[in-house]
Amino acid sequence: MSEKNSNKELARNIDKFDIATLLLKYDFEGGKTINAARRVRTPVVADRLNALRYSTEMFNDEITDVLVSSIATATLQFGHAESDKDDVLTLSNPCEIPVDFIIDNFAYDDIVRLNALMGKGIKSPHTEPQLIAAVNKDMIPLYQDYTYQDTTVNAALRVRRPVVRDHIDARGYSMERWGHAFGDGIIAGIAAGTMVFGSLSEIDGKPVLVNQVNIPVEFIINNFIYPDLLRLNRLLGKSPA
Repeated sequence: MSEKNSNKELARNIDKFDIATLLLKYDFEGGKTINAARRVRTPVVADRLNALRYSTEMFNDEITDVLVSSIATATLQFGHAESDKDDVLTLSNPCEIPVDFIIDNFAYDDIVRLNALMGKGIKSPHTEPQLIAAVNKDMIPLYQDYTYQDTTVNAALRVRRPVVRDHIDARGYSMERWGHAFGDGIIAGIAAGTMVFGSLSEIDGKPVLVNQVNIPVEFIINNFIYPDLLRLNRLLGKSPA
């Protein structure tokens, strides 16, 4: 199979079945053969932060390949891909594998396939002009909806400009929870302290935020997907002018 056809098949399997077939077969403990992975859930900020801690403590650096491997073990199941007569792809004998098994055995091209599977479906429903218009009003829409205390939120409003104390407090939170001052943890902490969240609406053609609610940093870290953390950072970085 050509590389082009292989990539098309990969994209189809990810889109239809949440499964990525691997280029190689791997023998795991108990005689299990692994040649595919299935996404159990979308990675959230906490998965990335835990991966950062693992990479920093094991390799003294934030290494992208280690991050992908670690996040994969937290959000994917591995097993043997099987197709039925209707060409429906399923994963048999699903299991979880430790991150060091991926690092020590997986080919790099298969790490790329896992990354493609974990990134499925992260598409913005807003255009860049819409984002700019919202940011100009101290707001930012998010990639997806979240529910906090029976309130659905899909956007954030910056109620004040972050000050040095916000950064210090957020850094302390990251140090206490992960033992390191990770930038992602600091962003989440500052956002929780300087923003409110709600549903993006429109009045007289202008964006407004309704059903506003304060969200704690723990909710952001445990529920927000990473692209939405980047959206919050974009709003935090808005020029004071």
